[in-house]
Amino acid sequence: MTVNRLLPLSGIVFVVLLLVAVIGIGGDTPDSNAPGAEVASFYDEQELRQGLGAFVLAASVPLLLFFAASLAGFRFPTELPSRRIWRRVLLGGSFIRGAVLMGLALVHFALADAAKRTSEPMK
Repeated sequence: MTVNRLLPLSGIVFVVLLLVAVIGIGGDTPDSNAPGAEVASFYDEQELRQGLGAFVLAASVPLLLFFAASLAGFRFPTELPSRRIWRRVLLGGSFIRGAVLMGLALVHFALADAAKRTSEPMK
């Protein structure tokens, strides 16, 4: 079995990892109107869990790109040359989505990391 035959399954794995990161590991984060002390306390208590969620979110991004590449490479029997643009749109949109997810993972990891530093007394 070749790798090309397994690439479409990366879409399913991407969705599963995304759900695990956001719902399973991330849990119920504070509301956007919560006081700063509550947010810092939440991320201080859950630093490991939230950091792991950010890592799983970032790890899911390559799977999205593999799935998009396999989908863009799929050819229909009666393919028109004008459909090439849609392959480019699919790949470009997937790369943008991947960059946004990596940015979200980075911000989430920074929140988990910074909470520990803000809860320490100033020297």
